[in-house]
Amino acid sequence: MAIPKIQYGPASWGHWENLTNDPISTDFLLNDSNNKIGQVFSLPQSGTITHVGFRQVLYTGSPPDYQVSVETVAANRYPSGSPYGGSVATSFTPVNVAGWYWIALSTPATAVVSDLVAIVLGPTGVAPTASHYISVVGSWVGTPSLPTFLTFGSVWSRIGDYGAMALKYSDGTVVGTPLNYYQVIPSFDINKTPDEAGALFTVPFDCTVVAITMSQSVTIHNLTWNMKLYDASDNVLFIRYVPSGEALWDTMSMYVPPTALLADTTYRLTAVPDTTGDIHPGGILFYDEVDKAQFPNGQNFTWTQRTDGGAWTDTALGMPWMALWIEITP
Repeated sequence: MAIPKIQYGPASWGHWENLTNDPISTDFLLNDSNNKIGQVFSLPQSGTITHVGFRQVLYTGSPPDYQVSVETVAANRYPSGSPYGGSVATSFTPVNVAGWYWIALSTPATAVVSDLVAIVLGPTGVAPTASHYISVVGSWVGTPSLPTFLTFGSVWSRIGDYGAMALKYSDGTVVGTPLNYYQVIPSFDINKTPDEAGALFTVPFDCTVVAITMSQSVTIHNLTWNMKLYDASDNVLFIRYVPSGEALWDTMSMYVPPTALLADTTYRLTAVPDTTGDIHPGGILFYDEVDKAQFPNGQNFTWTQRTDGGAWTDTALGMPWMALWIEITP
């Protein structure tokens, strides 16, 4: 008897939102003494938290120093303002280069598994102004229950779920979303390059895929496409037609012809438009493999694409927002 269906892949972590075709561009201005941004986590392990990370977007004028902190979480689930685990808020001087930054805590935090903690980025000392400030990513990409993405003006407000902030342990473990891009490639159709894209993946055990989940970031009323599963030799294992009435904006799941998969064997699951309307499969581009691997099965799902049935191009640090619904027969 088969074990009931389980979801396997990055999209098993949660619902996907706010995809863009550009580098992360929706930013939150840290341009007065009140503005802060934060994220709440449930810690996955005990240890020592040594760094807080964020993605800077703008550098305007001559910004003052800012600070990062690891804080306890109040009863309302917002940062309390009190240091967590013996840590100390740490100031830093921003630089005029957009990108991801890890700030080392001057005094690390002693972490206990399952604790709720908040990481916070905000002003310190001299207040920033409308002419002298940095901005950081202010949009979010999905909806698991934790992390929770927050901004602060005069009070904390929840703006979404997980955004581009993270923490790092002394053993190198990364928790959060150190994102480079929200979407690995722009939208595409049958006349563009590429015209086929999706996941290069493996499974750790023999199983049968019975359904799939993917993200789709635009509302579509008349676009149709095919989902294709290939083996390592590019033999087609199934084709699942997606009619226009089934094509939805956001994360969508669909049943597919049940297909046996072998452990540690390479497969590709791709979207192939058959009209000229754009399709927007979702994906994330990371800065390194450690960041990618902290997503569920992230190390086993890699972005892949090609044009006109030609050679595949794989993006090692790209992770498609896809998942398989699988059954396992003992």
